[in-house]
Amino acid sequence: MWTRSGYHEGNKMAKKEKYLETNLKQFGDPILREKSKNIEHSNDLYETVQKMTKIVKDLNASGLAAPQIGILRRIIVFRFERKTHVLINPEITWKSEDMIEGPEGCLSLSGIWTMVNRFSKIVVQGRNLDGDLIKLELEGENARIIQHEIDHLDGITIYNRVPKEYRKEILYKLGKIG
Repeated sequence: MWTRSGYHEGNKMAKKEKYLETNLKQFGDPILREKSKNIEHSNDLYETVQKMTKIVKDLNASGLAAPQIGILRRIIVFRFERKTHVLINPEITWKSEDMIEGPEGCLSLSGIWTMVNRFSKIVVQGRNLDGDLIKLELEGENARIIQHEIDHLDGITIYNRVPKEYRKEILYKLGKIG
């Protein structure tokens, strides 16, 4: 059952714990509050995307933003229908007026699931690894995933998206307050 700011207690896989301990930035790390910079194509870009793609696949995650691995560059890796995609310097160019509330979790807030309002439809554009311009018209869960990952690029987490009255509960569940 979903709660407004729930705690998801599932079986923790050893692989996920390894990533959480060594690679993924967790809530409270200052890098998660910083705005990422645009990136140019380089060898570092390919290495970063390869690392991010491996994490997304290994953890069966919906998406990952570069700041979550400590890199302040505008790169997201995400999965739609079991296929992994990359957007470099993504930008939301259009948002619907209507919003929809839905459950979200985050690799940087391990174990926390909370309800978040998002635009129901968006248009996003960015570049792929070949430098080609990509434009996606998205709705529903796919729009939610992209908005979540772009938030990370702007220093925003789901914690910032929930009403203030629920933030204390999240802090408590993360062990940040007693």
